[in-house]
Parts: sequence; structure tokens; C-alpha cells
Amino acid sequence: IPLARYFVEIAATEFGKQIAEFTQEQLTMLQEYNWPGNIRELKNVIERAVILSDDSLRLDLALPEQALREIGSSNNGDINFNDREIISDKTMKQIERNNIINALELSNWRVSGPKGAAALLEMNASTLSSRIKALFIDKPDKNSLYNRLGGINKIRLVIDDLIAKVRSDVQLGRFWDNRGIDSIRMEKKYLVDFICEATGGPYKYTGRDMLTVHNGMGIRETDWDQMSQHLLSILTNHNVSKDAINDLANKIQQIKPQIVEN
Repeated sequence: IPLARYFVEIAATEFGKQIAEFTQEQLTMLQEYNWPGNIRELKNVIERAVILSDDSLRLDLALPEQALREIGSSNNGDINFNDREIISDKTMKQIERNNIINALELSNWRVSGPKGAAALLEMNASTLSSRIKALFIDKPDKNSLYNRLGGINKIRLVIDDLIAKVRSDVQLGRFWDNRGIDSIRMEKKYLVDFICEATGGPYKYTGRDMLTVHNGMGIRETDWDQMSQHLLSILTNHNVSKDAINDLANKIQQIKPQIVEN
């Protein structure tokens, strides 16, 4: 942080600009990125941020895509809480449901035995079976699009890449201006759950109504097309089969009315 502040001072003087102090969100961005290029990379990013700035520092436009991928991904969008926070019964059930699904996926959906989900969760196998039934957890079909995409871990990686890509996109980046880290994490969780449910996965989308939230945001047809192209390109980079990519492309067109108005 002291180095970043020093580089801002130097760059602001060099380019004749008045730059405001880092916001707390920007400090979090600086700290969550791994900085593989060390101090030289930090200096270059700060200089670019100053060049792109008017009054406020546009760190979000200067950071590389890898940084945008890492920032807001430290907990994969999982629900966090502290010992002073009250958790609703609905949220607790969702936490339990996802926890059981995580254990089932790690155990290849085996419930009992030394390598089963019950052992991972340290509970009786019959108790786990009852909770699976009560929480309406169904094993995804072997040939489901969810499994063909690579399951939850691959979908999370793809969404991390997608969010980083759209945040750095000249056209789509406007939707991410001044978005905080917590907001980014929540959006990732919403999108992961939405894709999982849409493709036949066990995770359920329990977030806001997307069409209502997006109404009035000025999302254009070209925005949707650009986002779709990014997603399909990222899937190709992750070695997802062409058939699965084509099926997801069709699925995207089917779910479009649930996300943006035509």
C-alpha cells in the first residue's frame, strides 16, 4: 500500500493530475491480487490507472484480467458469517444443502463407506440419506450438460474468467463501475448457481429475479452477444467439448428472456 501511494504521487505529478486517495475497495483490490510481476507490475498498473483517471483513480480499468479474476474469488462466493450475525432458517438450510452437495461431489456421490460423503461430514450414513431426501438433493444425470461442462469446479473457474473478461471489456465494463468486492463475490455466486441449475446440476439458484434486477440497466442486444461470445471462448480455452459448448449456446438463448428483455 505505501508503494502504491508513492507511485500515485509520482505519476500524478508527471501527468499533471489531481488524484483522490485510494478507496477502501481499491485497497482491497491491491491486497487480493498476487502481483506476479512484483513492484514493476505495481508501478505500471498505477501509472495506467492515473492516465485513465479524471478525479478518482480508475484502478479497475488498469488492472490486468488475471487480477480481476483473483479479486473477489477468495471464497468462491460462498456464504460467510460471523458469530454476531443472525442467519435465517432459509439461509442455514441453503448452507447445509450446498455443504452436503460438496461432500457428495467429492465422494463421487457415494453416501456410506470410508470414502463416502457421510464420513466426510462426520455423520451417520442413514442420517445423511434422510437429509438428502429432505433437502431435495438429486444426483445430476451422467449425461447432463452440468456434468459435460465439468461440474461445479469447472463452472466456477469459467465464471471467474467470464467476470474478469466482462469487467475489462470496453463495452461491458460500464456495468461494473464502482462495484465493491462483496458485490462482485455475490454476483459470481448468483451466476454459478444460475448456470448450475440451468444445466441440470444439483445447486439451486436462490438469488434475485434477474430480469427485474437488470430492468433499466440499458443492456443492449450487442451486450448480450458480446457476453455470450466471451463465455463460449472461455469454455473453449477450458477444453470443454464442442458438443457441450453448442448445447450451452442453445441453452443461453433459451434462458435469455429470464435475464434481459428482448
